[in-house]
Amino acid sequence: MSHYTLTVVLPPGASSLGPDHLHQQLEKALAPYNEHTRVPRYKEYETGKPDMWRHWDKKFQARLARVAAGATPTWAMVVQAQNAPTQELSLIDESANEADDGRLFLDDAGAYTYSTYNPDSKWDGWVIGGRWHAYYQLKPDAVAARGAAQVHVHAPGAGNGCRCRSCLGTAPPSDAVVLRATGGDPRVVLADCDTGHTCRRNGLGSSHIGWADAAPIECIDLDGMRAAAYNAAATDHEHYSTVVAGLPAPLGFKACARELGLDPEADLEPHQWDSVRQVYWAQPAVKAMDAADIWADSSHVEALAAGKEAFATRAATRAVPTFAMLGDGHWVAPGSMGWFGMDDATTKDKDQYYAAANQVLDGLPGATVLALIDCHI
Repeated sequence: MSHYTLTVVLPPGASSLGPDHLHQQLEKALAPYNEHTRVPRYKEYETGKPDMWRHWDKKFQARLARVAAGATPTWAMVVQAQNAPTQELSLIDESANEADDGRLFLDDAGAYTYSTYNPDSKWDGWVIGGRWHAYYQLKPDAVAARGAAQVHVHAPGAGNGCRCRSCLGTAPPSDAVVLRATGGDPRVVLADCDTGHTCRRNGLGSSHIGWADAAPIECIDLDGMRAAAYNAAATDHEHYSTVVAGLPAPLGFKACARELGLDPEADLEPHQWDSVRQVYWAQPAVKAMDAADIWADSSHVEALAAGKEAFATRAATRAVPTFAMLGDGHWVAPGSMGWFGMDDATTKDKDQYYAAANQVLDGLPGATVLALIDCHI
């Protein structure tokens, strides 16, 4: 499963009454996207090819083979094979049992099952800050030592419930959610970093002065965050250039596929992708990067290959916006998050998204509140 970042854009005043009020506003904004919410039953149509449905299920494939009798499988055949173990049904009989029992149905639009799964689901748990604790850099005039007061707030709707000492031991304390208002501007909120995860700001000391997880835009140093990301990326590119000096420029996955005469946009077979991976990782520059502990993922290699200025500018563009944004009831992201931190967004999708997100953020009123959320799905 995956964690990812979300920026929730809240109206002015969302944090002015303190951390607990902020959390209530976040609960309200995030509620429509809860994976645990069940919705009225609806038809969920199959989008793949009939012969690939449950291709991993040997028992089903045996039934399908008997139904197809050597012919190319159709959805009607798949429906018949899937429903055979339960009872004899008409291909379009929906009345026998309305429960979700795994049966398939067929109508003029195609094969479908019934579902009550929330089609808008984006998370099964969330916390303010979390793994990205102390995300926002504050402007100098907004920096102040954290106040002593603490407000405990339960994590809403998480699959494992709230994990905190205030829950009387019903779950481990590793994900306790404690929000603190800074001692200066009460609208600036910082989640407690004692979450059982490595704090990304440990080097700043326990007070985390100068950083926040939620604050009005007028308190956040957006330009400072972008400049820091630009400078760090420029330094990284200089190191990369030193490591690969004198070596052939590395190719990305798609370019390696074309070198093998394959179309990277086509549905390649697993053994073909294995061949592409072998070519990719055999490149001297990629080997050198891996040995130097430089991230050698294909997309990162392609970004580095674009040159120092382009690489640093790209980092600055991505310094403030998160993987997704939520505001005014609209969820925007360049793609969908899947398992193990993998998403289906293309590089072009991400570039367009981050450019648009920065324009939106720069155009918001100063009192608008941004909150950094660590989402899990």
